[in-house]
Amino acid sequence: MSQQYNNDLDKITLADEFRHDYRSILVSLVGYIEEYRMEEASAFILSVTDYSKNLLDEDSYDQLKRLMIPPIQGLLLQFIESCEKNGIHLRISIPQKIYDADISISLIDSIRSLSTLLDFIIKQQNTESKKQIYLTFEKKPHSIFIELSNLPKQQYSEIKQPDYLITDKKNLKTFGIAAVPMMLKNYRKASFAFYFNHKKCLIILTLPLKYASLVSEP
Repeated sequence: MSQQYNNDLDKITLADEFRHDYRSILVSLVGYIEEYRMEEASAFILSVTDYSKNLLDEDSYDQLKRLMIPPIQGLLLQFIESCEKNGIHLRISIPQKIYDADISISLIDSIRSLSTLLDFIIKQQNTESKKQIYLTFEKKPHSIFIELSNLPKQQYSEIKQPDYLITDKKNLKTFGIAAVPMMLKNYRKASFAFYFNHKKCLIILTLPLKYASLVSEP
């Protein structure tokens, strides 16, 4: 909560600074356009975008508000802090609210599985020059999909191919994640997929909902 409070204060400060400069930005942009200096106008817009980027980016702490499972929320808070400490760019997406009553597998197995995978992805990214992690929790009518990758979703096609799917227990043990599919095999309709090639990775967990829903809650 303290971290989120400080982040919110930073956002308010940035917003106040941006509002203060807003009139000057408009005056400058109109000046370029009236003089038909379109290249300079374009460059100016790009500089404004860079300046306001911190206000436009999604906030990982805000996304966690939709995950209504305190133990898992606490685990992800530690994950966010670890990413910040290691200089890893993290993007979390949780489009719908997810409750503990939605999860059909035991809470302990959920936490153990997630903890193992989050530790793996951080160690993996610490060896990279470009450090980035993308984590998605998405609730569908019958399942919850958890995707963890060092690629944005639009690049999943680069790695999500049969040749890169690793299922061998020995290979999974080498990555330190063999325990996850072992735990999930005890649950009907739960599944685990791990794609890896040249340091690009994608992990997909499918956890069946305890009660199937017709509409996902926003």
